[in-house]
Amino acid sequence: MASIFGALVLGFVLSKAVRFPEKAQNIIGNLSTVAIFLLLFIMGITIGADPEVMADLGSLGLKAFLIAAAAVTGSILAVWAGTALVRRVARD
Repeated sequence: MASIFGALVLGFVLSKAVRFPEKAQNIIGNLSTVAIFLLLFIMGITIGADPEVMADLGSLGLKAFLIAAAAVTGSILAVWAGTALVRRVARD
């Protein structure tokens, strides 16, 4: 967990220390999107390949779906609110 947090902090510090050109920022954004989709795809394969999870899917059912939907909805709202805040601060 420390290595994940360390990588995040290192990326943040690097982005503040080095001004990346617009083209590089676009490439980094696209790579981030691809990496997230790949991560989700691999997580789906891992979960789908686990016989224990698949066997318990019936008992998890609606509760698991609602938890996942709430997490996704909360994440989308947080990103929306954060983006709006950053844009407002950048304008002022």
